[in-house]
Amino acid sequence: MKLKSILLLSVFVTLSLLLVTLSLSKCYADTAPTIKCNPSRATVYLSGAQLFYSQTVQLAAGVTDLSFSGVSPYLDPATIITGGKGNFTILDAQFNTRYPENIETKADNPLLLKYQKQIKVKQDSSYELYYQLSLIQAHKDALAVEKEFLQNNPIIKGTAKKDSLALVKDAFDYFRQRQANIDEEWNKLLRQQDKLTAQKAQLETDIQNINQLIAKVQSGAPDENAQPVYEIIISVSADAATAATIEFSYYTASASWVPEYDLKASSTSTGITLIQKARLIQNTYVDWKNIKLTLSTGNPALGNARPQLNPCYITLVNYIRDESLQYNDLEKAPVTTGNTIAQFDKNEDNAKFSYDYASVQQNMVQVEYNIDLAYNIPSDNKPHNIAIQKKDIDAQFQYYCIPKLDKDAFLQARISDWEDMNLIYGEAKIYFDNSFVGKSYINPNDLDDTLNIDLGRDKTILVERKLEKEKSKTGFLDGNKIVSRNYTITLRNTKMSNVSIMLFDQLPLSQQKDITVTADETGGAAYTESTGLLAWNMNLKSKDTRTVHFGFTIKYPSSIEINPVL
Repeated sequence: MKLKSILLLSVFVTLSLLLVTLSLSKCYADTAPTIKCNPSRATVYLSGAQLFYSQTVQLAAGVTDLSFSGVSPYLDPATIITGGKGNFTILDAQFNTRYPENIETKADNPLLLKYQKQIKVKQDSSYELYYQLSLIQAHKDALAVEKEFLQNNPIIKGTAKKDSLALVKDAFDYFRQRQANIDEEWNKLLRQQDKLTAQKAQLETDIQNINQLIAKVQSGAPDENAQPVYEIIISVSADAATAATIEFSYYTASASWVPEYDLKASSTSTGITLIQKARLIQNTYVDWKNIKLTLSTGNPALGNARPQLNPCYITLVNYIRDESLQYNDLEKAPVTTGNTIAQFDKNEDNAKFSYDYASVQQNMVQVEYNIDLAYNIPSDNKPHNIAIQKKDIDAQFQYYCIPKLDKDAFLQARISDWEDMNLIYGEAKIYFDNSFVGKSYINPNDLDDTLNIDLGRDKTILVERKLEKEKSKTGFLDGNKIVSRNYTITLRNTKMSNVSIMLFDQLPLSQQKDITVTADETGGAAYTESTGLLAWNMNLKSKDTRTVHFGFTIKYPSSIEINPVL
């Protein structure tokens, strides 16, 4: 019997210790330690960013829930990736939102008393406005009844049988005076009513906002300025107490970058400098402090599923062929080769830029620019410019001019072997002798072997296009009308250096059998009959002037009209 009592006592003590242990474990789990952390590096895509974190912690033996705050509320929970270094096991990872601390909601809670007092004051004001509006409406109703009574008075309507002329006159005078007074009072009441109605609506909005603050306090917010804490809770298990490094990352769509370029040319050199920059914007709700950046040309938002081809059926359509002068036709013209780039200043005392610390890595699907500098980029949704590479480019320069459309000459740089520069489509700012001269675009998506970059207008090359003479006559026998036109284009180079320029114009084309066009003079231009393109490849010396002539004749029936703009 004594042995049985001892055994029962032993079992009771063991169960009691087990319950205490479970209770302590639950208490520990409910109060997971919060660790404030910042991202250590970020990979920013053309749309979205991957943020990486690394934190050293001390783990106790057993299961531990670690709460890492300082994460973006806009993260995609499905993209959370965990890892680490140390003798432990990662069990789970979850995204969570909570307030920083909880308070007991009581009737005498200072915040509740404060908000309830504010609501009572605003409700009393709202009731007072309600009574004032009711009085105004009653006054308006009385005026409306009086106005209707005056308008229906037999004297005013002329239905009274014993009205004297003097009585009718006095009645109309009174009616006009009282009608004016009623309208004036009505307008005053209406303005006052609108004003009080707006005040009452604002009070009701204020009451709704205060009720939201009350709900916020009742949910556990410590004060009216409390902001929620966004955290990733990682559960780990360790056989013994140990030091560990916890690593995790996630994707957020609230960041992006777009490429921009600076193209710098100089009157003292024959090459250009290309500086590629990234205009980075982030609104992740997390300030990036002392962070390493990788800029990627990938775009996770596009999806990775390969497309599928469906059957393609031919259908009949009606279309009008466009025979207008296309810019692609101009690019097929011969190009004059310029000199290679001059040596740039390599003074080691010059200030460095971020591109001096950037390296380019190309994998199978995207290009990455790794910048070996630490950046501070706040979550302000404002653009931050980062230079990622600088290239001194061997280029060929050519001037182009189409005086029929624009009398200015345009300078274009043509770059070969550009595929290894890892460029993507973006806006380019043009600088000449350190002065901003305009904007252009870099489009490496063109399949041409040469990358063409427009560098802007050059006002030092003067161009004039004139209609020299026009003749028109009608045939005596066939009745056809014959129109002949002759043009002159004059170019003058006012620069101190020689230039090569491609000059373009065109002859009209006919798509009807009864309208014919004859090229009378092409002025030595290369003439393409299928498009009507005239192209002159010129070398203009400094202060030199060149003139070209061309003309054509159009024959068509006099019974029709043709486009006079040629």
